[in-house]
Amino acid sequence: MQTFNKNYSDIIKILLFTLLIFFWDLSIKTFDTKLLLFLLIIFFDFKILKLDKYKKILIYFSLFFIFISVHYYYNLFLDDENLFFIPKNLIYIFLLFLVILFNLEFLRNNLKSIITLFIVTYVLATIIYFIINGYNQKFDLSCTYTGGWHGYTKFLFLENSHFVMMSVATIIFYFIGNDLRKNFIIKNIFIFIFLIMAIINFSGVFIVAIVLSLSALLISNYKYFTRQSLVFTLLLFSFSGFFLLYEKECNYKIMKAQAALIKPILEKYPLFKKIDKSVQSYINSTQNSSDTKNKEIKLGMSGAVFLNSINIAKTTILDRPLGWGLDRYEMAYNKYAINDRQKYNLENYHYRLFDWNLNSKDGSNNLAKLITEFGLFSFILLIYFIYFSFSKKATFQEKSFLIPLVLTQLLRGAGYYNGGFLICIILMLAISLSKLDD
Repeated sequence: MQTFNKNYSDIIKILLFTLLIFFWDLSIKTFDTKLLLFLLIIFFDFKILKLDKYKKILIYFSLFFIFISVHYYYNLFLDDENLFFIPKNLIYIFLLFLVILFNLEFLRNNLKSIITLFIVTYVLATIIYFIINGYNQKFDLSCTYTGGWHGYTKFLFLENSHFVMMSVATIIFYFIGNDLRKNFIIKNIFIFIFLIMAIINFSGVFIVAIVLSLSALLISNYKYFTRQSLVFTLLLFSFSGFFLLYEKECNYKIMKAQAALIKPILEKYPLFKKIDKSVQSYINSTQNSSDTKNKEIKLGMSGAVFLNSINIAKTTILDRPLGWGLDRYEMAYNKYAINDRQKYNLENYHYRLFDWNLNSKDGSNNLAKLITEFGLFSFILLIYFIYFSFSKKATFQEKSFLIPLVLTQLLRGAGYYNGGFLICIILMLAISLSKLDD
């Protein structure tokens, strides 16, 4: 009876973690999937607190939470705001610390099961959806909005980039971090179908995230790459390189945004003016005729939002180096992007950018959000990320999922609480603080 109960509870926890990490974008009326975290509290095993190996993690988690809280209320004090307000996300972080602590071994032992459940659920649900509704979208492998189907169906994910936040880490986990020969044939069929679906729904973020994630793993963990890992690394690099160089929309979206990002730097130094002209000439040659006619549009909307958030983060470092505090990105957005747009030289990258005020709360990428809200302190997390990549505490299998997921969402995220970003960050911290012989 005890064995049955244990297995039953494990299945429930695998399901809950799968929903929390992967299916955060589900729109079920007014229900927030983050609330599923409270169900995991039911499975707390308080005996863990008596074990010495968890005391170090508990102490560091407590210090980390105290720092976030003090930093938040310090910023409220600076801005003369209500110091008695307790944000719900601060409570969520506290509970998430506890959930990860009490489920550390469970998560490490069942990470593959959680990812596999996501793959199987996504593939089956998508197939059933199209059997019922039909597939009437234009098939288009490109970085445009017409590529893929999530932007049209809103099924499981509201847009392709949201799916990319999950698909990059999932693909790298199985094709780079695991030996496919050890899987059952049916399981591999699901994995390859998922790969095909991910390629159909790729975006510019997918290309950049694949290249950066594989590069990070190669640099820090090359000795763990098997023949399979190297073959699929080459294939994924080739896919990304082909669409970056030869697909006009991908080339334009990625290269134009990068050129706009480095242009202010190049303009400051006469030595680099020729480089700036060459970059601009190359970008203009890749522009669509419609973009060339409309002089007001300097970037696509996604590129404009991304660049605006980076500029807000950069301005924060200069103007408020300790940051704005947890979930106060909107304050910085209102000051730098709205109120003091001319003062801080945050030009209008897209003619409707400030009409719609997209991503005014999450910054469109977690890197900009982190820097804006925590200022110089955010670089401690980035340094830790590099440390974790080389650390022997985590297995290569764990790294092949955690590193790509965090990297992808530093590029294109939906805040800390969606897409498993904060779950994975806390899990990485817990693994680093655990003992090697655990």
